Amino acid sequence: MIVKSQVANVANSTNAQCYRKEEVDWRNWEFRRGEIYLINFGDEGIIGSEYKNKRPAVILSNDMNNKYSEILQVAPITSQKKTNLPVHVKLGIEDKLLKESILSIEQTRCISKKRILIGGSIIRIAKLSKNKMDLIDTAIKIQFGLV
Repeated sequence: MIVKSQVANVANSTNAQCYRKEEVDWRNWEFRRGEIYLINFGDEGIIGSEYKNKRPAVILSNDMNNKYSEILQVAPITSQKKTNLPVHVKLGIEDKLLKESILSIEQTRCISKKRILIGGSIIRIAKLSKNKMDLIDTAIKIQFGLV
């Protein structure tokens, strides 16, 4: 979980780009599959182990959806220790994160693009490599029983 005081640290981390409200409009932003953004998952209506608050997440939805829909499909990232499952993908410093983390495919979620506005800014952390996206695609296939 990332708290307000850490947002600036994320924005200032390697290759993280912070776009202020006056610079961008989320409705016209070009979100791309495989990009990592800081997202506000909120904390209302959360039950059990669902992810909440501000944290990085990877956009999983296709670029056509990302262009025309107000909804994105994302998977959250956690730096908490987790059981090694085939639906978890390890991410780390090479992916421009501050510490070793896990992408949780079992927690994919549809979100409004408005959730990417953090204090009026869009914080793009990185774009994942093709090799990393191949690992994510395999985890998605396992999660949804496509293999």
